[in-house]
Amino acid sequence: HPGNIWCVDSGAAAAADSVGAGQNPDSPFATLDYAIGQCTASNGDVIYVMPGHAETLTTAADIAADVAGISIIGLGVGANRPTITFGSADNAATWTVSADNIKIANIVLICNDDGLTNALVVTGDNADIDIEFRDTSAAVETATAVRLDTANHAKLKLVYKGFTAGNAV
Repeated sequence: HPGNIWCVDSGAAAAADSVGAGQNPDSPFATLDYAIGQCTASNGDVIYVMPGHAETLTTAADIAADVAGISIIGLGVGANRPTITFGSADNAATWTVSADNIKIANIVLICNDDGLTNALVVTGDNADIDIEFRDTSAAVETATAVRLDTANHAKLKLVYKGFTAGNAV
């Protein structure tokens, strides 16, 4: 990779959102948003999100992909993939992608806020997103998994695992 390589793993004993961390899997950052803030715009920086990483979002833009030209790559297969849970009770939790040329791949998003309408909100151009989205149950499901509001030339590959018995989808 031409840019910096960062690691994120909430389960690592040495995980810390601080300067000096994040440069290898043995001392990763604890949160994705902090890692994004360490990236350099349009430098080809890559953030590797380790297998088993888990975060719960509760407020607007808890994760803000606001640095252009970065890649966020989840590592792991099946149940070992990193997960981001939208855990607010008032439709507040969001992951925003406002910068251009951002890639997000192999991350599982989970709705734990019935009727959620703003889970992943993309407004940056040229986004390349390949994710899986899951509802918690037939009683707790999203209304809108991904919003491509003003995003030009976006590419979205979405596997949606929802419930047909609910009222939101």
